[in-house]
Amino acid sequence: MDEAVLYDKIYACWLGKNIGGTLGAPVEGNKSWMNLTFYPKIDENGAMENDDLDLQLVNLHAIENYGINIGPAEMGREWAEHVYFPFDEYGYGVTALRLGFIPPFSGKYDNPFTDCMGSPIRSELWAAVAAGDPKMAAYFAMCDAVVDHAGGEGMYGEIFNAALESLAFVRDVKSDEDKINLINEALEFLPDYSRVKAALSDTVKWFSEGVSYIDIRDRILEAHGRANFTDAPQNLAFTICGFLYGEDFGDGILKAVNMGYDTDCTGATLGALYGILYGSSYIPEKWSKPIGDKIRVSPAVRGFDAPKDLHELTRRTVLMHKKLQLENISTVLPDNFDIQSYVFPEGEKPENGLNVTITYDGSPSVSYGETKKVNFTFKNNTKGKWRIFASILPRSDVFCAYPQKSELTLEVSEEASLSFDITNSSDKLDFINRFDLIITRLNGSSPWIEYRAPFTLLRASHWELDGVNKVIDGTTVRFEDNGETLHAAKAKLYNPLKRKVKLMCSTVVPVEVSLDGKTIINASDNCDYMPAYHRCQKNRTAILELDEGEHDITVKLNAADPNETYFTFAVLATHETEEPGAFYRFIDIEVL
Repeated sequence: MDEAVLYDKIYACWLGKNIGGTLGAPVEGNKSWMNLTFYPKIDENGAMENDDLDLQLVNLHAIENYGINIGPAEMGREWAEHVYFPFDEYGYGVTALRLGFIPPFSGKYDNPFTDCMGSPIRSELWAAVAAGDPKMAAYFAMCDAVVDHAGGEGMYGEIFNAALESLAFVRDVKSDEDKINLINEALEFLPDYSRVKAALSDTVKWFSEGVSYIDIRDRILEAHGRANFTDAPQNLAFTICGFLYGEDFGDGILKAVNMGYDTDCTGATLGALYGILYGSSYIPEKWSKPIGDKIRVSPAVRGFDAPKDLHELTRRTVLMHKKLQLENISTVLPDNFDIQSYVFPEGEKPENGLNVTITYDGSPSVSYGETKKVNFTFKNNTKGKWRIFASILPRSDVFCAYPQKSELTLEVSEEASLSFDITNSSDKLDFINRFDLIITRLNGSSPWIEYRAPFTLLRASHWELDGVNKVIDGTTVRFEDNGETLHAAKAKLYNPLKRKVKLMCSTVVPVEVSLDGKTIINASDNCDYMPAYHRCQKNRTAILELDEGEHDITVKLNAADPNETYFTFAVLATHETEEPGAFYRFIDIEVL
């Protein structure tokens, strides 16, 4: 592709992204039909801050920092350092990173938001870097998405968007048939069981059958809708509706946004797609002039040099595109999201290094006196034989591992597995327990060089559920069906220092929460399940001064349906500081 054409398409992509995001941001979460004809709000400084673009600036910094061979582990490091958004999947994904897990496991563990829109909105960078190479764009999209959406529909949404937009760089789309062909080509990158694929396939089918723009929204919501406004399948379908029914740039983004739900995402993705397909000349000055070229970065994304304007962003994106042309990168997509992966020597490509994957038998939680089996798989993708000693080094003296050391010889392309039993030998157990897999490579019969693969075990929570003691992994507690409608859970909560906190107990049924015998939450209504750090229903949260030490917690549910007898419990920081991310979940306040 001519470099001037590529530059213009990438610039128009980012401009369209900012325009669509600014159009939809003020009405985000509105589930009703709307009748917008222009921006509902225009900031005098231009485009609004938007996570749709912010997170792609983090990803750009990641590939500039680590190189174009970047994988999930490196992206996870970038998030832990630079992303302080508490929103939905972001909050849970970064919490998992803070606990010591790495992608893809970090994006799946204890995360109720993997089906949401937080990753489909991060597709444009990968499409631009891999312009015309949808397989490569899809690979990068998955590496990115598993940080906080592993195995969920949000991951498949980012794969679809990246493939669609990568193809758009090299496709001539002039008719409805061209649009449908482009969409169907991108859908080939999704598995048949994906809800995203089903929703988009139905949307294309209904459009082809002549269903009107007004009627198709109800069909999408009836067949593929979810209560959470950020659920990916319905929102991606609304984006595609804007593309299929839209007559031009403005009409298309308005049609997508006016369908409601996650409107900054739907408008921004379609605006970017239009820019890629048709370039900057397709975007009317009416829409571009109020936005301008400046980039505004959210305070919760920090710690690196972000581009100051769209031209700088475009130049840096084009440079990464050029660097990719010089590389030979494997695009094998993983199908197991319960793993944590390392490559040795560090910095080596997976296709050229020793690949080590870590899995847990069951959950990553361990209780007092319990033995947890942790499994390791070694794949030698180097050009020579490896002889290694493998052992587990606990970072606490309350654990021991068996066997103490194992020896492996791995020929070129050979794979082997080891398991270690890790036992807690004390009634004193930290919440976060860190370990290292020590890999000592031998040269002849002597130790030559040592590698370390860190991993984490969490101390399980203990709840008394309807009078029965249960060990719980993660923040969601589920009762067994005992034929009753009233359920009670009791636990002890430990806080290491006195501070103001926000306690969250998300349910779909009426709930009462008591702390040290005093009722702090009493919600009598049924509602949607919303365990998000920042938007759990107010009547299911309590802000209070929590003293240092142990506290008695009691949670009572009233649920006629046994499928609704669960709650998610977390203690969060409050909003009283300007420090970004200050209202994340505290990981040092523990259910004992």
